[in-house]
Amino acid sequence: SPELSHKFDACREELKRRGRQGPELAEHWAFAGCPPAALDSICANGLLPVGPPLNPSQSTDEGWFGHPRYGVYLGTCGDYVLKYSKRPIAPLAEGEQVDILVFKVLPGKVYQCRGVEMGCKPKAGFDCHMSPHLLEWYLPLEGQSCPAYVLTVKAVKLVGTGTGDDS
Repeated sequence: SPELSHKFDACREELKRRGRQGPELAEHWAFAGCPPAALDSICANGLLPVGPPLNPSQSTDEGWFGHPRYGVYLGTCGDYVLKYSKRPIAPLAEGEQVDILVFKVLPGKVYQCRGVEMGCKPKAGFDCHMSPHLLEWYLPLEGQSCPAYVLTVKAVKLVGTGTGDDS
């Protein structure tokens, strides 16, 4: 949406104001799995921290790398978020199909978590948190992520010889 694109551009300007430059201003791709009923709302409003009227959902925990009331989580790999598109949360079975969202993100200066930091607030001097295994971003700034695409993914059985040379 134009409004979300504007917020994304404003976030880039905020990062510049904070002195970020070069790689700290680079756009990245990130992914979110969500139940089908939430897809349209996220496309229209973006991902929102838990609690505001547009996101009345309940958090399932205090947030492993940042509290969900202060920021949002996105996966760095599409396959990592597939299970979040199902209720209850579970891996996809062969033949199942789900939608996942692709976002543009501006991580800025990244705080690398060394382990679980349950319920922590955004770290001073940093613009986002990264999970220890580099699979999740925790983004606390408004406009730091912007939905770009919806991908439909179907789980299929891997076919090949297993040699690694399959094409």
